[in-house]
Amino acid sequence: MTLCDRTAKGYPMKSVLTAMTMISLSAPAFAGGIGRTDQPVDVLFQTGTFVELSFGTLVPTVSGSFASPGDSGNIAVAAPFQVAGLAFKKDFGDRLSLGLTVDQPFAAEAEYTRPGYPLFGTEAHFKTNSLSFLGLYRFNDAFSVIGGVRVLQTDGDVTLTAPAYSTTYSPDTDLAYVIGAAFEKPEIALRLAVTYSSATNFALKGSAGTASVDLPQSVKVDFQTGIAADTLLIASARWADWSHASITDSTAGPLITYNGNTVSYTIGLGRKFSDTWSGAVLLGYEPPSGDPVSDLIPTDGSASITVAGIYTRNRIKVTGGVMYRKLGDATTDTTGAEFSGNSALGVGMKVALSF
Repeated sequence: MTLCDRTAKGYPMKSVLTAMTMISLSAPAFAGGIGRTDQPVDVLFQTGTFVELSFGTLVPTVSGSFASPGDSGNIAVAAPFQVAGLAFKKDFGDRLSLGLTVDQPFAAEAEYTRPGYPLFGTEAHFKTNSLSFLGLYRFNDAFSVIGGVRVLQTDGDVTLTAPAYSTTYSPDTDLAYVIGAAFEKPEIALRLAVTYSSATNFALKGSAGTASVDLPQSVKVDFQTGIAADTLLIASARWADWSHASITDSTAGPLITYNGNTVSYTIGLGRKFSDTWSGAVLLGYEPPSGDPVSDLIPTDGSASITVAGIYTRNRIKVTGGVMYRKLGDATTDTTGAEFSGNSALGVGMKVALSF
């Protein structure tokens, strides 16, 4: 077996890897602060030259209740959003692989539209685009190291009603680095990969005031192994340092703050049904903190299920998936509003070509 022959006979490693990374396409809304993707490095483990386009839509339903003298009723917040991504990878000999990814790892959107609520008319929109340059070097079939840099750009706008304040922020850019290592045992499709992504900081100049945006460092552990012929066990855990992350405006003060870190878990099974069809089912969980949350992200923890199917024909692979996420109940720290019974539904597709 050469270093480039990464697929074990009897285990659907190549097919199920696409299903595993489906979680980053449709499931990350409200997971770990304002994280939307976990910035995966799985593209580096694909075989040969590989290019992939991804598209996804997530529709959250987030509402709560607020009671004060003469005022009670339903509060609706959050809006549907779309994500798109690109991944490319190429081998340079048996040992070196280089990759490029484009995604939107962080975003926050909130719109309070019910008259009578103290934050009626408040809107906040932040988004981050990321371009990552990644590399993997294999010492042998078992051990490899990962490294790279990410260029992130953030911008946004805020409209507040209490106090009255509105500003649009110009984009700012920062660099992050990625380091990691992996252990593989190809004959049983086993892989354990650990990657670290550094924190980033942005200073956004606004039409009125400025904003300081601090996004967290994180550590992600990915694990997979064959457990039977054509069956793969998939698991991951991601820690994000949200206790040192925030969005603060120089005039309006703190817009989004966090009381603690988050750890998100995923576990699932991938199965190859035929030469053309494979599938996966994944369960996700993020424990609630139990602390009051920002009015702009009024959920705490989550649980999810994702079902993905993969069709492979010659060099083309098409993955489709549906995700349902139950969003945890929360109490906001400014108004004391209670948000409960909320959820999000996501759908996504990936189209990949290998050659």
